[in-house]
Amino acid sequence: MVMLLIVIVTITFKFTYSKFIQRQETNSLSKVAKFVLEVNSENDEIIKEELGKEEELEYNFRVQNFSDKISSEVKSKYNIILEVSQQDAPLKIELYKVNNDNEELLELENYSTKNPEIFDISREYQDYKVKVRFDETRTSELSQDFNIKMRVKDIQEEG
Repeated sequence: MVMLLIVIVTITFKFTYSKFIQRQETNSLSKVAKFVLEVNSENDEIIKEELGKEEELEYNFRVQNFSDKISSEVKSKYNIILEVSQQDAPLKIELYKVNNDNEELLELENYSTKNPEIFDISREYQDYKVKVRFDETRTSELSQDFNIKMRVKDIQEEG
């Protein structure tokens, strides 16, 4: 009879009690790709002294995607921006991309490169030259505190 009662109770109550313990330990390291964009120039100020009417000023600089010990691990884009303190300055300002002895005139829009330059992942550099001279077609005067500064704005390439 007792046996029959145990069988009936077991059949009518179809659940069991159990206890689970789960432990998981992980070690994960995430790496972030290095992004390097360096400008090699004497300083960022292109004009800081007076420019003569017949004079043409040249300013050379280099943009590269590596430094002494590291190089960029991602593709990158950058724009070159010339910050001109006087928008109506009577000057002609041109930016050239220099490859060996060839100079390619770059199109500027509001003193900024119109199309971004692109570096791949390999160690690369690009030389540039800014030429500044008086523009006889303009009638405005150059202010005493006039200056032009060069800045490189980086844009990380997606993908």
